[in-house]
Amino acid sequence: MNRALWILAVLLSHWRRHPMQLATLLIGLISATALWSGVQALNAQARISYDRAAATFGGARTAMLVGR
Repeated sequence: MNRALWILAVLLSHWRRHPMQLATLLIGLISATALWSGVQALNAQARISYDRAAATFGGARTAMLVGR
């Protein structure tokens, strides 16, 4: 635990001298999180759309590949 606090103190002292690096780190993390959330939302919508299309055109009679 002592080592983790020492590392945190070193990072905070570095970012105090270089605030632009802290800003770009935070902007990068926020952008990556937003992009990941957006991709997950699009994938969920695509799954729903594909399921709806499969039910409309083939129903249970259509051959499907199913994972184990």
